[in-house]
Amino acid sequence: MIKINFLKLIICLLTIFWVNTQSLADFNRGAEAYKKGDYSTAFKEFLVSANNDDADAQFNLGYMYEDGLGVSQNYKQAAELYRKAAERGHVEAQSNLAGMYQNGLGVVHDSKQAAKWYMKAAKQGYAVAQYNIGVLHDNGQGVSQDYKQAAMWYQKAAEQGYEQAQYYLGTLHQYGLGFDQDNIKALLYFNLSASNGLEIAIKDQQSIMKKMTIIQILKAKAMAIGYKQRLASSQGLFVKR
Repeated sequence: MIKINFLKLIICLLTIFWVNTQSLADFNRGAEAYKKGDYSTAFKEFLVSANNDDADAQFNLGYMYEDGLGVSQNYKQAAELYRKAAERGHVEAQSNLAGMYQNGLGVVHDSKQAAKWYMKAAKQGYAVAQYNIGVLHDNGQGVSQDYKQAAMWYQKAAEQGYEQAQYYLGTLHQYGLGFDQDNIKALLYFNLSASNGLEIAIKDQQSIMKKMTIIQILKAKAMAIGYKQRLASSQGLFVKR
């Protein structure tokens, strides 16, 4: 009896291995087709992997349904696929599902559900979700309005180089929300965000400098250089002064 059960176990493991190997092959073919712009083939290959509970494939299909790539645009299908991947811990799917709830695409608009899924992704270190949960705290949507919480999540995303988070962190310092009012720190974050090309940051950068002394402006610039050097060092990059 023990030998029979052992044989069954071996057969089961080999079956799982074959299914996973086949699923990976389908996924890789889908990825290659997607890179070439052959969305129809990519969709078909991802579908096979998604049906075998591959979270990456489920996420990719969701994205294709959301944007109408290789298939008719269908927000409901996108949300369902994002949910399947999100429930398996897929961080981008968690963030995108939150966005669907935030914007009422394929699901009923629900800020609390948006906050729930952004938080799951944010806790995994995903900068986009960290920024968005910061926005929800900033505006009191789906969570209590809490500028300190907003600042904390903006900071986490900013430290990954996320320019929108850097900008909004600057506005909190500028208006004394969650921090003591501080134009130097506000300009620091506007400088960082502006250097990444965010137009509104460039505008506010120029505006706030009119209210500051040369010494304050130079201090903010030096702080921004130091910040970028620390960020680059953590990523193994070089920074131009």
